[in-house]
Order: sequence, then C-alpha cells, then structure tokens
Amino acid sequence: MRIFDVWESEEALRRFNEVVMPVASEAGMPQGGEPTTSQVHNYWVPGA
Repeated sequence: MRIFDVWESEEALRRFNEVVMPVASEAGMPQGGEPTTSQVHNYWVPGA
C-alpha cells in the first residue's frame, strides 16, 4: 500500500513525526520505515 501526503516542508514532517510517532507506538500501532520524500514540481488547486 502506498500513502501520499503533502507537507509544506520536510522539516514540518519531521516535527510532526517527533510528536506523533511516540504516541502511536505507545498505543500499539505498528511502526513503518522512514518516509520517502520527493519534491512537488507542479500542483493544481481546484477553484483557485
């Protein structure tokens, strides 16, 4: 399964993971590997 999420920056993703992953681990959620990041070159916002 692949899940895609768009963040404003890799730093924002890292800060989120630092807070959420320990909580998720304590709740017994399985831990995945490190996320793979890629730059977004073009995007479209409907109605913009």
